[in-house]
Amino acid sequence: MPHGCVLHDFSCILQNFCAQFGHILSIMTSLRRCYRHLIKTKTLASSFPTRFVLGLIWCFSAFLVAHNSHASLGDVAAEYTFPASSFAVSPTQPYMYATIPSQDSIAIINTNTLAASTVFVGSRPTSVAFSPDGRKAYIANSSTNFVVVFDTGTQTVVNSFLLPQHPKDVVFGSHNRLWVLGQTQIFQKIVQIDATTGASTGPSITPPYIYSGSLEISPDRNTLYYANYDLSPGMMSKYDVSSSNPVLLLHTPFGRVGSNGQDLTLSHDGSFISYATGSGQNLYNIVKFRTADFARLGSFNTGPYPRQIAFSPDDQVAYAVHTAGEIDVFDANTFLSLGIIFGSGQAADLRADSTGKYLFAGYTDAFWHFTGTRVYDVSPLPESQLGNISTRAFVQTGDNVMIGGFIVQGIQPKKVIIRAIGPELTRFGVPDVLADPILELYDGSGTLIASNDNWQHTIIGGIITTGQVLDIRRSGHAPGDSRESAIVAELPAGNYTAIVRGVNETMGVALVETYDLSPESNSLLGNISTRSFVQTDDNVMIGGFIVQGTEPKRVIVRGIGPELGAPPYNIPDALANPTLELHNGTGDLIASNDNWLHTIIGGIITSDQVQEIRSSGYAPGDRRESAIIAELPAGNYTAILRGVNNTTGVALVEVYDLD
Repeated sequence: MPHGCVLHDFSCILQNFCAQFGHILSIMTSLRRCYRHLIKTKTLASSFPTRFVLGLIWCFSAFLVAHNSHASLGDVAAEYTFPASSFAVSPTQPYMYATIPSQDSIAIINTNTLAASTVFVGSRPTSVAFSPDGRKAYIANSSTNFVVVFDTGTQTVVNSFLLPQHPKDVVFGSHNRLWVLGQTQIFQKIVQIDATTGASTGPSITPPYIYSGSLEISPDRNTLYYANYDLSPGMMSKYDVSSSNPVLLLHTPFGRVGSNGQDLTLSHDGSFISYATGSGQNLYNIVKFRTADFARLGSFNTGPYPRQIAFSPDDQVAYAVHTAGEIDVFDANTFLSLGIIFGSGQAADLRADSTGKYLFAGYTDAFWHFTGTRVYDVSPLPESQLGNISTRAFVQTGDNVMIGGFIVQGIQPKKVIIRAIGPELTRFGVPDVLADPILELYDGSGTLIASNDNWQHTIIGGIITTGQVLDIRRSGHAPGDSRESAIVAELPAGNYTAIVRGVNETMGVALVETYDLSPESNSLLGNISTRSFVQTDDNVMIGGFIVQGTEPKRVIVRGIGPELGAPPYNIPDALANPTLELHNGTGDLIASNDNWLHTIIGGIITSDQVQEIRSSGYAPGDRRESAIIAELPAGNYTAILRGVNNTTGVALVEVYDLD
């Protein structure tokens, strides 16, 4: 996995071009499922003198920063030989409890030190529930008819409750009651018993289509959720259990949540719930349901076949398992990928500790080469992922205004300043500058959320509710000319578009920039894409990026054209046959490609790359398109895209992080 990254401003790639090209786009690793063809910036190129070509006629800059200052997301912090089938977090102590059916025991793991001990508790324990004060744990022993009572202080079994059938799952409800689910369809009810005596406290629940499954209880312990396992269709139900007479509130319509249920997980705040089914929901996805009405809020694209899901303590991150033997990490609000933890098998259960630092995974299936329990360090997960991005182009009118796209990705909002620069470019010798740029900011739905014309005058509206002049000055990025524009915004995770146009339809060269005003959070580069109309000579497309850090960075650089013109994109005038060159910071050509199915040996390319490109997951969709895989040390790099035989057209240059 990529190492945690730190963002830094950097000086102009060519100082006579611009004094501040410290503008970076950094996003989380492994967005390949969601944004493989994301078009970041659109404009129509114009003519500039030759000296500006390697200064980025079409400039798009980003940091790839690899540090060893702390662990990578998903590093193994601890490993145990016992195969845990389920986990439960103590509500009052820094302990993770794990059931070990194959050893008739539970494990108790200190989440501070990761020291672990095991205790015999009876035959094949499968579930643990805690009393609110954490003094008692109630353990379902699935091959007997007992729920045992475990004193967490003395770490001994102090009582057991006899049930009419083997228990599968247990939760602690209100009024000192336990709700216990049976192991098989013979036990077609959920019983309620007193947590002190084990006596029945009221009528049982008999859900439709009950067969094994699991239970979840709301934070106030008054609402019970049930989902069946291994049936077609799957079904999820919600009950009011605030009194001794349970009442059915909701259940999912027949066949609407897939089949072959695998896991049921409630958010820590009780506002949403996910039910993993083997068939998936919305194809091979795990849906996030609102608990109030089971409305679908979105879904996590895991791939076939969904098995498990868990949430971080703050409910901002989702961890999911499917049959690929990996743990997929998602932003629980935007559903975008935050990365992949490559495990050694298909985890039977996942649970984050109370701090969110560790993710516990149990591996019980002997089919995979590892059985046991692992603890993954997920603390390097960045809070947000945006650095700085800068794009310079000739701003025209209509469809040919300048459009710069960027992504905020992570679990917290990102504070940024977006600028539209024109007049001050003249001091760097740039001709034909845009005299009075206007700036607009749009969210991912295309809604205008902020605008500015002349940064010393704030336009109130959208997300801008107060004057921003002082904020802009304090940011350290106040424009150098009063006619230029700027917006300071606190942006949640999502896609954003900044559009620059001239007042009264004027035209000229301008710069659109986004600066990260909260660089203290870690960031990683996932991929960057730039779209433009590729012309000839000085007006080919040039994308710049920077690798910085103590380790090389493995990337794939792509030149895409023909597939842009095909469905579903249908972009007119696509470049029919793009060629790609990669240059280092001194301008030396270090790699090239024309048609990715034919590797050009030379420079840093010493062997055929076709299989590597296929294996990367980023093979171009048309044989005429180009791709280069490179292991790059720290430094500045430039990707130049042009058409074969001086052809012109719309194309996309992309850089993906393969680490």
